[in-house]
Amino acid sequence: MSQLNFNAEEVDPSTPFEPLPAGDYIGQVVGSELKPTASGSGEYLKLEIEILSQGFAGRKVFDQLNIRNENAEAERIGRAMLSALCHSIGILRVSDSQQLHGKPFSLKLAIKEDAKYGKKNVVKGYKAVSGAVPQPVFSSSAPPAQAAKPASAVPPWQRQKSVAS
Repeated sequence: MSQLNFNAEEVDPSTPFEPLPAGDYIGQVVGSELKPTASGSGEYLKLEIEILSQGFAGRKVFDQLNIRNENAEAERIGRAMLSALCHSIGILRVSDSQQLHGKPFSLKLAIKEDAKYGKKNVVKGYKAVSGAVPQPVFSSSAPPAQAAKPASAVPPWQRQKSVAS
C-alpha cells in the first residue's frame, strides 16, 4: 500500500484526445528519433510534430518515416515523405534530424482506424507554408547571426503582436 495524500477535487481530470479533424495544418517538428523497425532489419525516423494552427495550437501528432526497410516500396515512400518535409522547410541536406526542428511547415492530416488504438491521425503530406522564407544551408554547426527581417518577410505566425498604448 502507498500513501498518496491526493485530492482529485483539486485537479481537473484528464480527457482522452480525439484525433484532429482531417485537413491542412501548420506544424513544426519538436522531437525526432531514429529507431529500429520491429523486425530489427531497418530504421525509421519517428517525428513528434506540434501543431501551430489556431484552435489546435500545442496539440501533437506523430509520423514515422521508413529510412531503411527490407520492403523497397515502404523505404521509397518514407524517403519521399522526408524529402517533402525537407523541401517544405528549405533544408535539403540533413545530417542530423535536429535540423528539422522548429521550422514551420504545412502538413495534411487524415484519420485512420487503428486496430489497437482506434481512430488516429496520419500525416499524408508536407509542403511549404505560403509566404515562408526558405532556410539557408550552413556548413558550420552554428548558423551566422541574422539581420532583422522586415515585418512583411516574417510569416504571420512568427510576428509579434503590437500592443496599442
